[in-house]
Amino acid sequence: MLFRNHNKKSRMMRNLAAVLAGLCLLMAPHVRANPFTFTVVNDQVPEFHMRYRPWDSDKGMLLPHTLFTDTALNLRIQINDKNLTVYGYGKTITFQLDRSEAFTGDNVVYKNAFCYRVPVENGELYYMSADLLCEFFQFPITESDTEWGRMVRIRTPDNKMEDEQFLRFRSYMIVERYNAYFGILPSPSPNPTPYPTPSVSPGTTPSPVPTAIPPPSSPQPPQPMLEPVSVYVTIDGEIQSATPALLDFLEEKSIPVLFFLPPDSLTDDPDTLRRLVSRHQAGLLLAEPELSAIQEGNQILRETAFIKTWLIRSDKRAGAPDGYRYWGYTVRISNRAGAAALDPLTQKNLEPSAVVISLPHNENTVAILREVLAVIAANEAVIRPVHPGELPAK
Repeated sequence: MLFRNHNKKSRMMRNLAAVLAGLCLLMAPHVRANPFTFTVVNDQVPEFHMRYRPWDSDKGMLLPHTLFTDTALNLRIQINDKNLTVYGYGKTITFQLDRSEAFTGDNVVYKNAFCYRVPVENGELYYMSADLLCEFFQFPITESDTEWGRMVRIRTPDNKMEDEQFLRFRSYMIVERYNAYFGILPSPSPNPTPYPTPSVSPGTTPSPVPTAIPPPSSPQPPQPMLEPVSVYVTIDGEIQSATPALLDFLEEKSIPVLFFLPPDSLTDDPDTLRRLVSRHQAGLLLAEPELSAIQEGNQILRETAFIKTWLIRSDKRAGAPDGYRYWGYTVRISNRAGAAALDPLTQKNLEPSAVVISLPHNENTVAILREVLAVIAANEAVIRPVHPGELPAK
């Protein structure tokens, strides 16, 4: 009898211990992984929009075709009722839309090559296997957990910036996109369309709609808030012997620049050109904004640096041809003393504003930039990267 009572007490104690352990687990803080995922191409952060964001499905990571066509990856796509063909860099791969297969120009067949057509408001998106496309076109692809979510970064073969360097020098780009998407802080960018969960063929499991998770350091600004002036730095002129030192300085200071280059100089130093476009935006500097000159310049850019530009600058502005965008400037600074003209333009005011600086491309550019940076820092202005499609053309 005593033995049975002892067993009952032991069982009761064990049950009580299990209940207490369960309560402790429930009360303990849970660390939940951030489900939000975004893409980076080379060292640029595309808009947080479904046109550029990945989609995790049970078939692996899928990427929309627009990420490959509208960014520095610079691939081209042809679509018909049955096939989607991706080509670039002298290679071709075709996805069969009614079958989970793809084949290359060399007749190599890939099984389980998924490509899903997703209707959207202004057309259709085609989601394709990230691993397959990146392996086929030899684009390095990496995934990193950041405080803003999971970063999927794709690079062209000539881009040598590692993920750690990117997060160290370019994280402000992610912050801008993140805050604009979730409306955490006012942003000069328009509010992007919310990211819906695509509906596709049965058997796939789309990722959930992301939940806004503010970054750790997002202090509420005082009211009324004085918006810092956005400064865009542009440099005009051909690549020359001083350009590598200029690129070293820009990388050291983490300064994003838009270079305007004359088409007839693009073949003078291909290696430096490729290095330049791997970290900065490039446009065409034209004597006359004629379509033939733009097409000639873009052909050289495609053949030499694997990019295409939609941005042009010319002292004889006569309107940009369809599909291209003219970029003027607020102030042109040709020497160190000229940086003083920037001071009144970068002072804080109640209305958001943007200033576009034009600098010469020569051996004095670094010295001029040092003076410009001093004025920008004194007025707490912010140098912004150029994102095509969001350009404050003047």
